[in-house]
Amino acid sequence: MNSALRSCYIVPVLIMGLAMMSCASTNNAEELAGVLAERLTDKLEVDGGALIDAPAPATGSSGEIPVITGINAPAFAVMEQSFDVLVTTDYSDPGRINRAVVEVEGSIRHIHAAGVSFDGTIARISMVVHQDDALAGETFTLRLALHSDDDVIGQYASFDMRVDGP
Repeated sequence: MNSALRSCYIVPVLIMGLAMMSCASTNNAEELAGVLAERLTDKLEVDGGALIDAPAPATGSSGEIPVITGINAPAFAVMEQSFDVLVTTDYSDPGRINRAVVEVEGSIRHIHAAGVSFDGTIARISMVVHQDDALAGETFTLRLALHSDDDVIGQYASFDMRVDGP
């Protein structure tokens, strides 16, 4: 077989091999991100929160829904140190919002925080990330939604946060 003909067979095989390695690399990165999201979900303590072994609930579709109009959150969290996330809403009656949903993007579970209370239109949600060396230096997207007393989940708002060691 001449070299030109051999190249016609070898080049496509090499290209397919490289493409498959690229896909495997992407899948591994997504898998690792999911594992880290689960670890943060396990290590994230939210004041008044309970870990729920189910995906975060969907946003309500009828009536007035409590919408987060602003989030003031730290760019990083130091493990074992408490931090606050301030959320603002323009919901007509913020006193009817008494819970929040907290989700680490990529996790298949979420945290349901009871006892959220507003001072006017602003609520403070206190959190702490407990020690896990695998989380140090990683950046995560956290999603928050407000939950009204008539069981309506508001639209999710998100922020990015890097986790640093103590």
